[in-house]
Amino acid sequence: TKDGWSTRTDFRFRSSGDEIAFTIRVAERNLLGTASTAAFEFRDDPDRSTIALEFERSRLIANTIGLGMLYEDRSDGTVFNAVVGRPFLSLESRLSYGVSGTVRDARVLRFRDGIRTASETLRQRRTSARVAGAWALKTGAEGYLRIGGIGEVRREDFRDDSLTGPFPETVTGAASALASTSTVPSTTRGPLVSVMVSPGSPLKNPGSNVT
Repeated sequence: TKDGWSTRTDFRFRSSGDEIAFTIRVAERNLLGTASTAAFEFRDDPDRSTIALEFERSRLIANTIGLGMLYEDRSDGTVFNAVVGRPFLSLESRLSYGVSGTVRDARVLRFRDGIRTASETLRQRRTSARVAGAWALKTGAEGYLRIGGIGEVRREDFRDDSLTGPFPETVTGAASALASTSTVPSTTRGPLVSVMVSPGSPLKNPGSNVT
C-alpha cells in the first residue's frame, strides 16, 4: 500500500435573525504519510472570531508516546493546550503516563435565564499543569487491574473585563487516585466489563453557562 493524503474540509453556516455564524475547517489526517493529524479552522460568530491550529500524533516518540497541541488566536484572547503521553497500548501494557498544560487569556461571557445577551463579561487568565500516571497490577486477555493518580497545579483568576491594573493571582492544587478493572466473563466472548473507582477529582470548572 502507499501513503496517501486524507484531507477533509468542512463548511458550516448558520443564520438567526440578524446574526450570522460560520465555520471553515481543513484537516489532514495523514500528514506527509506520518499518521499525524493537522488542522486549520476559522470560526466567526456574534461573540468572537477564532483561528485555530491543531496537531496530533499518537506515536511520535519511540512509537509509543503521543503529542497533541491546540492553539486558538481569538479576537478577544488566546488559548493554548498541549499534552504529551503514553496510553495503555494493549491489554498487556503495564504503564501509562501523561503531562498536559493549558495557558489561557481570554474573555468569558456568562448568560443567564435563557437571555441571548451576556449578563456578565469577564477576563480569564489560567495557567495549569497536570501529571497523570497508572500502573497495571494485572494484565492479559482475560482482563486487567490498574491503579494510578492525577495531580494538578493551577493558577486561575477572573475579573470584570472592563477593569485595568494588576490581575489577581490565585494558585491551587488538586490530586486524585484511581483504580480501574476490566474482566471478560469466562463463558462468553463479549466485550470487557469495566469498572473505575476514583475517590477524588481534579479541580472543578468554575461556573457554567460560559463561553
